[in-house]
Amino acid sequence: MKPIVFKIIVLLSVFHVVPVFAGTDNTTSLEAPEVLDIDDPFARGLDRVADQATGGVPLPSPIGGLSKNQPTGAELLGEQSELALVARDYRVVGLAVSRKETKAQIFADSNEEILAGNKPLMAYARIGIFEDYNLARQTAIDLKSTSYAFLGAHFIMREDDEEDGIILDIGPTRNVVHAERYCELMMAKTNGLVKDCYAVLEYPGVEPLNTFSSTAMIRVAPYAVETVINDDNLFDLNQSARQLLTLREGDMLGNGNVNLTKITPQGVMLVAENGDINLLPIDYVPERPFTAKPASTGPIPVPEITPGTLAPTPEAPQLDFGPLPDAEIPVDNIDDIQADTNGS
Repeated sequence: MKPIVFKIIVLLSVFHVVPVFAGTDNTTSLEAPEVLDIDDPFARGLDRVADQATGGVPLPSPIGGLSKNQPTGAELLGEQSELALVARDYRVVGLAVSRKETKAQIFADSNEEILAGNKPLMAYARIGIFEDYNLARQTAIDLKSTSYAFLGAHFIMREDDEEDGIILDIGPTRNVVHAERYCELMMAKTNGLVKDCYAVLEYPGVEPLNTFSSTAMIRVAPYAVETVINDDNLFDLNQSARQLLTLREGDMLGNGNVNLTKITPQGVMLVAENGDINLLPIDYVPERPFTAKPASTGPIPVPEITPGTLAPTPEAPQLDFGPLPDAEIPVDNIDDIQADTNGS
């Protein structure tokens, strides 16, 4: 009986649940998670499954007019899935938005001299030069208050002997291209707080370096599978419609040099090379899922032929060239004209 008692005690220990009441001390955190998972569509109770989440606001094709001609069929062989189509042909299925980066901290640069070979140069977005630390800090606080959804990194205040004032940077970004596109986004979406912005390379200081870490889950739109990928002799169309791509802020999307610059709870902010900004949303009218059309396997119709008779021949089309003009034909040219008439 001892082994049985021991097993019962173990089971009770495993399934014992401690109720949590108001006012009791417990280790359960009631704070919001650092990463906000937006799983489409179940968090909002919409009646669609993931591979039906394919509608969307039409984006220019291509965004900003900067793209290769849209390849189709065999021209897509060997292309990366996230770079094969124009950006409007992709649909957002789910988002994982990092909260900690939207609560950006403000750091003062240590101004220590860094020798080459000690740290990597990293890309930052330089959003302004101010008279003193207070004005620079005030701008950072205003951005944290009004434009927090677009913040993906921390603020750094720097002194520079070559500049008359205090520099305010955001970063580091993923790379220089990402910094350039992020500048376009900040100048357009911060209600005038960021009036000038450009990409710079700086040595990092004490600020966290793991920035712009939000991710988006993306699929190809069904109509793009049907009309662009389209060749079922070369591609698995059903698999193409269900393939899930996970992209991070700063990655490229589409064949038009479009940057996935910022991920917000509303969707993915795309910035083209010429500065055009578009939202690839997570909320949209759902389309039907892609289904491959089965090839026709029915019998080929054969006309009925009565024994002893010839098979019917298709009638030649009757051509009407209208009335011929009344004109005298020179006798010397009659052979040439008849040859031309017979040849035609």
